[in-house]
Amino acid sequence: MLKLCKFYRYFIYRIYHNNKNDVPVIRVLASLCIVHIFHFFNLMFLTSRIFCQKMIVPTKIELVIFAIFFLALHYVLFYNKEKWEEYFKEFENETNEERRKGTIKVMGYYIGNILIPILMMVVVSELFPQ
Repeated sequence: MLKLCKFYRYFIYRIYHNNKNDVPVIRVLASLCIVHIFHFFNLMFLTSRIFCQKMIVPTKIELVIFAIFFLALHYVLFYNKEKWEEYFKEFENETNEERRKGTIKVMGYYIGNILIPILMMVVVSELFPQ
């Protein structure tokens, strides 16, 4: 279990308490996985372009295995029921104003961490064409 900064603790709290009818632990871990997978593939893309190497294109089965492994890794690194209960207690008394600002920050972080790698790939593709 990693020691998380306050924003990540809030991110977990906010995503976990997003009023949906599913398994909140999976929702949080999947949200973290999506952000980190975008960064991972962006890093692979950038290094392949900068060093003029062809990027390895995995098959569908390899992608499924990678996704399962990545989700399991996130479960081991991030999930700890007792710690998460502490996070929930830390933020349970937030005001409506704090909640609104926090929700904007979390959504901005989530959307930004998906869009920025995509934009970086476009820029790098223009700078380092193959």
